[in-house]
Amino acid sequence: MSSITCFAPGRVEILGNHTDYNEGFVLSASLPYGIRVTGSKRDDGTIRLSTHMGSELLQHEVSVAAPFVRSGEWYDYPLGVVAALREAGINVGGFHAEFVADLPSGAGLSSSAAMEVSTIMLLEKLHHIALPGIELAKLCRRAENEFVGMQCGILDQVSSLFGKQDHAIFLDCNHRFGERVHRGRRCLVGRRRRLGFLGVCLGLGVLWNQSHAADGTVAGMILMDLGMH
Repeated sequence: MSSITCFAPGRVEILGNHTDYNEGFVLSASLPYGIRVTGSKRDDGTIRLSTHMGSELLQHEVSVAAPFVRSGEWYDYPLGVVAALREAGINVGGFHAEFVADLPSGAGLSSSAAMEVSTIMLLEKLHHIALPGIELAKLCRRAENEFVGMQCGILDQVSSLFGKQDHAIFLDCNHRFGERVHRGRRCLVGRRRRLGFLGVCLGLGVLWNQSHAADGTVAGMILMDLGMH
């Protein structure tokens, strides 16, 4: 089978931070930068993943039949997607995937979600997986929550899957409602914004995020008790 190329963008948050897993409102926008993956099926039952870190080629290879173990490395994200598909009863065969990113990692622009989404888009095409986009986003979130170990909400995955040029994405995570908002429309932002990247590495990690996730959960419970949620 000939190779297939898929692209998943990063995102910026305009409104809301740690509110998606506390049933709050979020507003985000996808970026023109992200992760592009090119891949094809393999007949030998092997998953081969590759990417570049500067001039260095990084590769990882594992059997489809082998149990996946979290390593803390970059390839946890695509393997987590395969694991989430397995748990959903969708088995995929061997494949090769090469990831090329122009999105800086560790900058709070959701490079991890972009890698998950690009992976599931590739597997969707290679293995003819027929699922609604929101279900693909949920599987990517499951990969990050359960395999990678990052207790994020669904904002990043939805933003990467449904992002569209000149539009923001509004999510009501309580009522499971979302829509694209054109940048010229007066909505929650109230006026057009110019989005940019300051070049600051945030160094977000699992422990940092878990702490804020716990804080957000407690805050949500307090607001519910006060009738403000």
